[in-house]
Amino acid sequence: AHSSESGIVYCSTRKTVDALASELAEALGSSGIRVGRYHAGMGNDARRQSQRAFIDDDIQVMVATNAFGMGIDKPNVRYVIHNNVPESIEAYYQEAGRAGRDGDPASCHLLWNGNDFRMRRFLIDRGDAADEALDDEQRAWALQNRYRLLSQMEGYCNTTGCLREYMLRYFGDEAAAEHTAAAGASGAATDDAEGCGNCSNCLTQFEVEDVTDMARAAVRYVATRPMRFGKSLIADVLHGGNTERIRQMHLDGDRGYGELSSESVGRIKDIIGQLCGRGYLATSQGQYPVVGLGPRADEVEDEAFAFTVKRRASKRKASARARRAVDLLREEAELDQRPRVGDDAELFERLRALRKEISTELEMAPYMVFSDKALRGLCRLRPQTRDELIRVNGIGEKKADAFGEQFMAAIEEFESEHARDGA
Repeated sequence: AHSSESGIVYCSTRKTVDALASELAEALGSSGIRVGRYHAGMGNDARRQSQRAFIDDDIQVMVATNAFGMGIDKPNVRYVIHNNVPESIEAYYQEAGRAGRDGDPASCHLLWNGNDFRMRRFLIDRGDAADEALDDEQRAWALQNRYRLLSQMEGYCNTTGCLREYMLRYFGDEAAAEHTAAAGASGAATDDAEGCGNCSNCLTQFEVEDVTDMARAAVRYVATRPMRFGKSLIADVLHGGNTERIRQMHLDGDRGYGELSSESVGRIKDIIGQLCGRGYLATSQGQYPVVGLGPRADEVEDEAFAFTVKRRASKRKASARARRAVDLLREEAELDQRPRVGDDAELFERLRALRKEISTELEMAPYMVFSDKALRGLCRLRPQTRDELIRVNGIGEKKADAFGEQFMAAIEEFESEHARDGA
């Protein structure tokens, strides 16, 4: 549709820019579509040449990091594609706004998956060069503020409501947001009512899942202990986890403990994140953020309240084998009372997803990477070194060399997330 027109494809890392630009150039070259790239790792001359070629329409497609576009006024950009999720709604608004500045129709597309948010969290934890000038307190605040911005971006990605309305509310334009909502379907105020009639949520028919009961349970529990716990610990309590932290704090006696026992910890955390993103809950600033009530918390008790999320087509119900593996994990955890960070069952699902990614990339069956038994061993032992890794039943030296680093990195990331959330 835009073969002869200008467009920008934004990526989160330089490595992704280089890889995607090369792939697109090979795929589109035969059609006469030229592809350029732009990121801060390129030399000054190379960046200037690439930018000039794009402005002069010698390059139709520019693949770039967010380093591209500042101060560039090219009015005839017909589309902007985000190949990865941006760091914040502000960044997305600014970058997407580079399309259609001449007043003619243009389109913006945001492509994302869960790995994008894991990458963004990694980039946040790695820090920014500008942070070196900050003291410890300022650095901690900046870190948490970036997490808050990313949480809002995650809410935008997952909402089933009008995207224009979400953005207007985010920027504080409540009057315009209410006007947009009123222009859509009338009736109970849900997050999937039509609004602007122009965004993908308003134009596309997709399955939505009603998670109102989960949302109410989460907000009600936070109301009993506002600004006390992080997302992970709240999710563990609602799930009915048997972690050392829960036992030490006697949270297994709390009202709401185990109320969502049929749901995974990861899924509950996802709902809590979306509740934060939509203003029903809120997270504190600081190095260890905790969850409290948001400005819309009172709406949860309204009879008309409804909370929906997009049903992700790729999310299939766990197989009977996977459910048996989770049951075995819980039984083993009850016998093993060593201190541990986070819930083994949630870690198992994280590692199972990683195994699926690896097996798909290598075109092999998942069990050929690691068996379920080996994954349970990883969850139980949490290895940090190669020597610890090969002690896991079912993992020999060959598999440790081939896949060990990826799985140990996933375990480290999982424990860091839970430690940061106070779990």
